[in-house]
Amino acid sequence: MTLPVMRLAVRVSVNGLIRTSAIAAIMYLIPMILVAFQSRLGYYLLAAVQVIYTIGLIAAIIAMITISHAGWPLKIAVIVLVIVAIMVNVYWFTIAYQVRKATTKERVAHYMKFRK
Repeated sequence: MTLPVMRLAVRVSVNGLIRTSAIAAIMYLIPMILVAFQSRLGYYLLAAVQVIYTIGLIAAIIAMITISHAGWPLKIAVIVLVIVAIMVNVYWFTIAYQVRKATTKERVAHYMKFRK
């Protein structure tokens, strides 16, 4: 099940699409549940999920270039959309790093107040 306009040499089955969507939902749900229970491990797992999906986006660019028989305007449009998605992921990583840095400083300051 792929869009005919993409003209990929390999077809994707509906079962594969459902299975992939279910795995993606679980991969996002588990870290969110951990964060809801005040576990910082959830943030790190979510970062790992983002890395996996960023690698998948890079694979999408490679697939559009190598196995798609669509015209170049469509290939370029898809590649631009994928690059925008990668930029959003990189922006998410920078925000996550800044939040982690701020919370770490706050936590260290709190502990240092009691050590004196």
